[in-house]
Amino acid sequence: AKRIASEALVSIDPDMTVYAAGDAAPSAADPAAITAPADPDETIRVLTVAVQALQADADADAERVLMALLRQQPGQPDALHFLGVLRHRQRRTDEALSLIGRAIEAAPGSPGMRVNLGNVLHESGRSGEALAAFHTLGGRHAIVEQFLSLDLELSVLVARREDGASVAY
Repeated sequence: AKRIASEALVSIDPDMTVYAAGDAAPSAADPAAITAPADPDETIRVLTVAVQALQADADADAERVLMALLRQQPGQPDALHFLGVLRHRQRRTDEALSLIGRAIEAAPGSPGMRVNLGNVLHESGRSGEALAAFHTLGGRHAIVEQFLSLDLELSVLVARREDGASVAY
C-alpha cells in the first residue's frame, strides 16, 4: 500500500482503498477498522486522505475515513463539511444541508463551507436561499460577486420576459 497519510494512521492503495496503517485490509463492512486521530496534525492528514478520495471519486473510502474521524471527534467541522459534500454528491440533499449547516455552526468563519452550502441550495432549486448563503460572504470572494451579479442579471431578464418586454440577445 502506498502511504498517503501518517505512517501511524492510514494507507491507501493505488485503487484508492483506504486501510488502517499496519492492519490487513478492513472489510467494507468494518469501517471501524480505520482509526482517527486526536492530534490536530493527524486530523489534517486524515482530512487530506478524505479529500483525495473525494477528488478521485472514491466515495466509499472518503466516507469510511470521514466517519472514523467523526466517531472520534463528533463535531469536527471539516469532517462534517466534507461528509456534507459527499452526501450532496449522493443526492442526499437534506443530509448534505444538515451536515454543512452543522459545520458552519462549528466554524462560522469558513468561507468554503458557506460556498458549498450555497452551491447545494442552488443545485437543489433553492436559489433564493443560495443567494442568502452567498451574501453572508460579502464581497470577499470574486466568484461569489460574479454569481450574484449574473443571478441578478438573469432575474431582470426573466422579469422582463414575464412582463412581455423584448429582450435583446
